Amino acid sequence: MDIFITGGASGIGEQISKMLLSKAHRVLICYNRSEKSAQKIKSDYPNAEIFKADLTDRKQAEAFFEYGIKTFGGIDALINCAGVSLKGCFQCVSDEAFDSLMAVNFTCVYKLCSLAVPCFLAKGGGSIINIASIWGESPASCEALYSASKSAVISLTKAMAAELGSSGIRVNCVSPGVIDTKMNSALSAEDMEQLRLSTPLERIGKTDDVANAVDFLLSDKASFITGQNLIVDGGFLL
Repeated sequence: MDIFITGGASGIGEQISKMLLSKAHRVLICYNRSEKSAQKIKSDYPNAEIFKADLTDRKQAEAFFEYGIKTFGGIDALINCAGVSLKGCFQCVSDEAFDSLMAVNFTCVYKLCSLAVPCFLAKGGGSIINIASIWGESPASCEALYSASKSAVISLTKAMAAELGSSGIRVNCVSPGVIDTKMNSALSAEDMEQLRLSTPLERIGKTDDVANAVDFLLSDKASFITGQNLIVDGGFLL
């Protein structure tokens, strides 16, 4: 498969990229700040291509997509993984911080989907996987706006799936729980331990856990699955 992924050189996205590359897919990785990691992936995998872009800029998003189509000749799947977090009391969040959050977590998803769908319609099918969060499913205190951004992604996913299913386009979500990534590195050891104990499987998730879910949704084994939000949280929301 020819796969485009945003945020594919760090955190969960990096592991998704590596897993798909190891299975001989051709993967175009869009990154913004993770230059060193992106270059390392490209050197390790001959089937990897990388592209630096700030996807909040429409022209750069279009350039990323045009490069991928020119390089691979087409696209079979899009994975929207780029994201940022925002913690703090609701009333203390500035307009600028809110706009930046929504630009990355939601608007970029819309932009890339709007670029991918015409290609999928032309070829008679394709797959989109959006990375959301359990907080989009069950909003969290002091993460109200982050939760809202991820809820928007989940809602968009389901609406797109309903609209595009007859055209052979599957659209699904993966919502990670507490995963061992840089995004959670600001949490104290005590907080992480409490989160572990609050998880029925009694461990913090690994990036592999999320990558495996994405790999499944891209596979033929998931050919009758669309409009779903696959929660990968060790039972945390239970």
